[in-house]
Amino acid sequence: MADIRVSIGPLHSLVDEYSKLLKQAKNVDIDKGGGQREPIDGDTLKKILGSLDVASAALLEGCQQTVYGLFLTPRD
Repeated sequence: MADIRVSIGPLHSLVDEYSKLLKQAKNVDIDKGGGQREPIDGDTLKKILGSLDVASAALLEGCQQTVYGLFLTPRD
């Protein structure tokens, strides 16, 4: 079976956009369902932002020369 080329450029852009939106927000609330929400805990928000930063760096590291693509070889 042939390799599948997957572009990770859109994923990297999405990760960066979410990080930017969270960092610029005056406050961030959690959707509790049923029209209810509550403020997110500061430590939780820091963990989310840290994870987004790590994901962004990993996506950049995984693609050399700013070519956002991975080749996946399906398992038999």
